[in-house]
Amino acid sequence: MTVVTADFATHEVRSPRLRVRTPHTRARDFNHGIRLRNLRLQLVRWALSQGRTLDIDAAAVILHVMWFKTGDPLDLSQADVTDLLWIDITDWCEVRGLPFPPNVVGTLHTVVDFSGVEGSLRGRSHEIGALHRRIVANAGATARSSYLPSLA
Repeated sequence: MTVVTADFATHEVRSPRLRVRTPHTRARDFNHGIRLRNLRLQLVRWALSQGRTLDIDAAAVILHVMWFKTGDPLDLSQADVTDLLWIDITDWCEVRGLPFPPNVVGTLHTVVDFSGVEGSLRGRSHEIGALHRRIVANAGATARSSYLPSLA
């Protein structure tokens, strides 16, 4: 079992499988914000053109958390999907005093498909299918539904 401790307020992560990040300078934070905003805009345009489910708040949280964890918001693994749904998004929102965004599951399905078109999963359809199956296994929902089991 891997133990992960994360302090999303200071960008410190201690885990054998996650890259360690220290507090960023203002310039790097600014550039990070621009890159994420542009990526989110590309994702929104793609989702609209494909008629896909997308919640802007959920997309912003997913992309930010994945950038924080891996340095590439579209570099998703099966373990990342499980962590996103059960740990990372909840922690990120809790630290910032934000409510859990609606339709995280449908948006995550869209992010996975977008990653297959524009991101690190391009041309690896077998991995995309495995990620969709992992989302369904963890959240009990398909891309068309927004069900997420209660964490209480």
